[in-house]
Amino acid sequence: MRWYPPSKDVVKIVVDMNSFHFIVDPADFSGLCRNYHGEWIFGFYDSCGFVSNMISELSAILNAAKLA
Repeated sequence: MRWYPPSKDVVKIVVDMNSFHFIVDPADFSGLCRNYHGEWIFGFYDSCGFVSNMISELSAILNAAKLA
């Protein structure tokens, strides 16, 4: 996987959920924000409990949007 920088005056936020076993492990997610130089602006990590993969991914996107 390769990261491509965004255009000037734009930031890019990349999110991902971490793999888990739905019955045993709570889901968590993380993300980071970089500018067009690839410089780190902010990052985040959180847990969203015993939810599906889709809910975990959507939680990551919602969290990123709130921070942005």
